[in-house]
Amino acid sequence: MFHRDGEKYHNNERGVIMKHIEEYIEILKKNKKLRDIIDELKGISETVKKTNDLLGYTERADDIRKEINENGWANICKKYHPDNNISDPAALPLFELYKFIYDSMNKNNK
Repeated sequence: MFHRDGEKYHNNERGVIMKHIEEYIEILKKNKKLRDIIDELKGISETVKKTNDLLGYTERADDIRKEINENGWANICKKYHPDNNISDPAALPLFELYKFIYDSMNKNNK
């Protein structure tokens, strides 16, 4: 009788261990999928960076950051704010670009 009970225990223990192994394998599969997704996103990010460099957007953003640092935000507002450039139809989008870069600079400095 002891042998049978011990056998039941070992069979049950093996079943529990196999269940844990199967769960672990599923976790590994999901992690591989996540790693594949992360690698794909990294590739997309690199492509966007290269495209921005080729189109001159990175350099333009760097120039705007430099201008903001040199002149201060108050002077940028005086120069580019749409209220000060009523006749310029591009004033609002340009100011929004400066504001976006200024906000991102502030987030990066915190």
